Amino acid sequence: MNYTFNNVPFVREIVLQGLVNNIFNVEYVNNGYFFTFDDDFSNPPAVTTVEGAGFFPQATINFLVGATVKF
Repeated sequence: MNYTFNNVPFVREIVLQGLVNNIFNVEYVNNGYFFTFDDDFSNPPAVTTVEGAGFFPQATINFLVGATVKF
C-alpha cells in the first residue's frame, strides 16, 4: 500500500509504505535441523555420541512501515 503526498514545500514527493506479514497470525515452522557429535570431554576415557534436533519458529503477525522522501 503506497500513499503519495505532493503538497509539501521543498519536497518533491513523500511516499509512505506499509506491509503486514502473517496477517492471520498462523504459528508455523519452516526450517529445522538435526545434529550429532561425539562427546569425549564429559567422561574422558569414554566417547558418547550425542544427538539432537531443533526447529526455527517463524514470526507471528508483524508490521513493516517505511517512508521515501524525494527533494
